[in-house]
Amino acid sequence: MTTGPNTLIGKLSFWGFLMMFLTWLARQILTYLFIIITPWLNWLIAWGVIIGGVLLGLMVLFVGIAAFIAIRSWTRRREESKKENEKA
Repeated sequence: MTTGPNTLIGKLSFWGFLMMFLTWLARQILTYLFIIITPWLNWLIAWGVIIGGVLLGLMVLFVGIAAFIAIRSWTRRREESKKENEKA
């Protein structure tokens, strides 16, 4: 490799060097994101799916129980009103 102005850095202007540096920096950041942060994001997404599924199941359960209680009380009131109408 030659030294002096014939090297790559010597041939580059300030803007060319800045572009090379920013490209290198972007590659470092992307490497960090894909190698370090991606497993954490996958972990967070997995826990979000698990917790969301559990909450959805509990919501369906409680809505079902509430609907059952509401229908039962409605039918009991209807039967009571029918009995009162039959007595009268």
